[in-house]
Amino acid sequence: MKCKTLIIIALLLSACRTPQQIFNSESIIKSSDTLYIERTPPVHDTLYIPLPAVHTGSAPCDSLCQQQLTDALSRLATAKHSSGNSYGIYYDKYRQQLVLYQQLQEQLNSRQRSTVSTQQTVVQTQKIPVPYTPLYTKILAWIGAAAVGYLIFRISKLIK
Repeated sequence: MKCKTLIIIALLLSACRTPQQIFNSESIIKSSDTLYIERTPPVHDTLYIPLPAVHTGSAPCDSLCQQQLTDALSRLATAKHSSGNSYGIYYDKYRQQLVLYQQLQEQLNSRQRSTVSTQQTVVQTQKIPVPYTPLYTKILAWIGAAAVGYLIFRISKLIK
């Protein structure tokens, strides 16, 4: 029992302490967000397709075929309108041509690009130094520890 107590006291008195380390870590995050907007101008487009007269070699057949073709094409008139845009086709019998048209309003196209990246990571390790202790303080501490050890030894002898 007495031997164990002395060993424990000796270990406690001679224990070493490691210096503490501090870790500082910083991350710098760089992010960019870009929005591209493209404007297309309004488009007014017309296509004229001239239709030649029908020639089969026989005059009565030519006039009859031309009459039927003109009647069929004059019924061809269609148009579509939606939100400022319009499309259509019709037959102009005086000029004898097929007309296709479209009118598109200005349009906006947008693209968004987002980039996030880590630019730099800084890790610093610092050692906190053990504070300076003068030599005479260390000597006095050892003498005090020896005195406490001796007192414990004497008290344990008296108790037995």
